[in-house]
Amino acid sequence: MNSEEKNNDFLKDKDGTGFDIPTVKRRGFREQNKSDEEDEGHVGASRGYFVRRSLREREVEEEQRHGRALKNERGNASDEDDDEYSDYDYSEDEGRKAPAVVRVFAWIALLAIFFAGGYVGANYLFRQADQRGARVGNVVGSGAEVRQVPGMGEASYKLFMPLATGGFEEREIKIRRGLPEEDIHHLLTVYVDGLKELTEFEPGTQVISIFRSGDWLYVDMTADFQKSLKTLGRDKSTMALTGLVRTVQENFHPVKKVKFYVEGKESRDKNPVDIENAWELKG
Repeated sequence: MNSEEKNNDFLKDKDGTGFDIPTVKRRGFREQNKSDEEDEGHVGASRGYFVRRSLREREVEEEQRHGRALKNERGNASDEDDDEYSDYDYSEDEGRKAPAVVRVFAWIALLAIFFAGGYVGANYLFRQADQRGARVGNVVGSGAEVRQVPGMGEASYKLFMPLATGGFEEREIKIRRGLPEEDIHHLLTVYVDGLKELTEFEPGTQVISIFRSGDWLYVDMTADFQKSLKTLGRDKSTMALTGLVRTVQENFHPVKKVKFYVEGKESRDKNPVDIENAWELKG
């Protein structure tokens, strides 16, 4: 048997029928065409006929199929990402937060930094203005500046000095006007010096400092002030303090209460008069 017969013998169909190579090619071409017609003619299958499309139409359809496939793949990937985020445990992030106490102190520290920065900046601007001799708005910083303001000159005040026979002597004095605190300190100094001339107060009695807040006036006196009150006794001490409080109330509204200190400390001594509590005149 020659080689051609062997090949023919090898190429058998399923039913045992032999065929040669050209037959195989023709049969494969027909089967391929049949398959393409079935794929391309499914639109008209329901109507009993098939539509043969051009090569360009096939390419367009293939591109559309490819685009739909990519879109489906992206949609599936997006769904997987959503599932991944939906399964994420956000409680872990909450657990990483700093404790509430730490966050509160952090905010307080931040506010303190801003406040300190603003204070330092404002202080620097005012200091520069003082060096240039400029005045910020209508603000004055000393009695000397008050006296330089037009219309600010001498001020008249009333003193209520206690009399040995009882009652009070009203005196009028004039002083160079300054800041209210400076005027109060000046007026009380004149009052104390007047009592020292009458030998009512010890020579070392002086007004150290004063501080005003609303209707309260805080007066810090030397130790000789308390010693003088003990020497005067209850009645004369009461008259001396009453005249001082009345002098302040009549001249510096809205001051009503006067609290005395001795050498910067609150006195607990109530003999002969109580200077632990503030003095206020009724009516």
